[in-house]
Amino acid sequence: MWQILGIVLFVALSCKVAPPNESTEESSSVSGFIASRDFFDKTGQAWTGRLIMPEPSERRADGGVWFEVYDGAKGTSFPKRLWLTWDTNSGPMKALVRRTTIDVQMDPTDLANGKSVGNKPPEKINGLKKVSFLESLAGSRSADVKDKIAGQLTSDSMEVLIKKAKISGDTLLISSEPIQIVGRHVTLLKFINRESTTSYRASLWKGSDFSGETKVNYENPQVTKKNMGWIPTLEGIEKMPDNQFGWYAFGDIQGSAFTVRAIEPRAAMRLDRGRPIRNGIEFINNENFKDMKSKKGTIEINALQKSMQLNPKPGVKGLVIHLFGGIDGQNADNPISIPGTSFQFYTGHFAFGVAEVVTDPFTNQPKLDIEYRQVYATNEQSIVSGATKWHSFSGSLKRGWMYARPLSDSIIWHPSLMYPYSMNGTSFDPMESILDELTVMTARFRTSDGHGIAKVTSSTSCVQDASQAMFISMSNFQKWSNQTEIRSYIASNPNDENVKRLLAFKELSRDYLEGIIKWAGARDDWGDAKAGLVVNRKEEKGIVAAIKGAATMALSYKFVAPRFANDNMLKMFYERNALIWIVKTSQIGGEKQGIFPAAAGCETNCLAEFQKMFKFGGN
Repeated sequence: MWQILGIVLFVALSCKVAPPNESTEESSSVSGFIASRDFFDKTGQAWTGRLIMPEPSERRADGGVWFEVYDGAKGTSFPKRLWLTWDTNSGPMKALVRRTTIDVQMDPTDLANGKSVGNKPPEKINGLKKVSFLESLAGSRSADVKDKIAGQLTSDSMEVLIKKAKISGDTLLISSEPIQIVGRHVTLLKFINRESTTSYRASLWKGSDFSGETKVNYENPQVTKKNMGWIPTLEGIEKMPDNQFGWYAFGDIQGSAFTVRAIEPRAAMRLDRGRPIRNGIEFINNENFKDMKSKKGTIEINALQKSMQLNPKPGVKGLVIHLFGGIDGQNADNPISIPGTSFQFYTGHFAFGVAEVVTDPFTNQPKLDIEYRQVYATNEQSIVSGATKWHSFSGSLKRGWMYARPLSDSIIWHPSLMYPYSMNGTSFDPMESILDELTVMTARFRTSDGHGIAKVTSSTSCVQDASQAMFISMSNFQKWSNQTEIRSYIASNPNDENVKRLLAFKELSRDYLEGIIKWAGARDDWGDAKAGLVVNRKEEKGIVAAIKGAATMALSYKFVAPRFANDNMLKMFYERNALIWIVKTSQIGGEKQGIFPAAAGCETNCLAEFQKMFKFGGN
């Protein structure tokens, strides 16, 4: 009986505006600071700003929302406040709008229960018909509309970067997903010492080094008994070993003062620090998360490679597999434990993303730009499912996880995945296909397919919902590559490098699809755009549920928990000669007394421990 209860417990928590005057105004030009737009987009053609949910009487048939502009494309005249909507001249955009528009009605009991435990459901969209992709994003946080139009800055603003857009009258037409960011300005700084509870002395990067001193303010969230285990802090950050390399600080210049609202460690994004690892499988199984308590406050970078070498050329992209672990110690997480055993399991969280090699606008050195596609349930931090930059998800001083949890970002570089295919007049881009499906999945999470509240139950795992997007993309590739014209091209060009890459990806995607069906409990309807989210399945209780939970676990234990999904995907790619660049941070930023980083799952070979505990096999 303990075996059944242990398995069920294991599954239970496996995831957890200014007047509209015409303007060409640029961000304040202050030495040492640049606009967020220019930090993320070298061309200067991107847009940054805040999304504002329209009042019910203002809602548009095209699902558009208000957009308060921080910075527009260089050389463009624009009002400070625009309507933002999709450019639906293309088939893919029309399909995206169709797949992500839905009526939203929250269950009153679910709403009350969620709020009673601190969760912050998106009540702005509750009871609305035909909630659009953009409305579910703009309406996801609680900031008041009137405050936004008045220009008041709050941490609950939905600030975004838009890479592809064109202006048409009072409307900005977009053809790429808004990416969550924090702040209008960015600088590279090193912390010197704390001046007060809301300010630090810091030195800014000036050309070739950190020089001079300046005062920076920072957001200092209120600490309560409930949040003290995870709330971000900068206190003591100057003592961190990697403070010497500096931090990208995101925030806002107001008058002559800069307020830091998020940070990102430069040390974690550099491409000259990777420690070569030759025995990748052993490292993944037993070394990657070993002795986590002793690694508190550190940044590690490990390069798992058989033959492929890193070529840090700007524009090169890799698939990101994100995993975060638990909080041990005081005011910490409650790990899953099995009575009568020493077994402890911190569930953690799993997501996909993309990493691109870019040129650091401050140092002119190559660096990583990590962008997640977070499939994230309703939560108390107001973390919003969707595309989000590393600093916004991990380094926010309101809700970032790097201060309290160990984070692992594994960037997978494999030739078959990194570049698009074009043959016989038809093309397929593996990376863009994966991101497109994740875009749809994250939008569905924001509305929970109409339920409005995405929650994890004792019989479901959100890893499956993230994996469903990958499943659809891999299935689409198999269909594309089996077309007659593609098969003909392959047969006629066996020595073509693109053909060799395609065949390698065909084998990899086939193995993934076979594995995900076996490991993650992929359902027959996963290829259907209307397939329901796993987090919306009804929670079953009682002995029948216990038996079903045990059966599910026995069949799909490799992918129902974040750590298993992470490790199995890394091993699958490593065995196919991918270069895997693992960036791991362990409770970095300010000092948090009384807590320690805990590995997601177990510190060493969690799968072996689990199999030994419950005495069932499998590879």
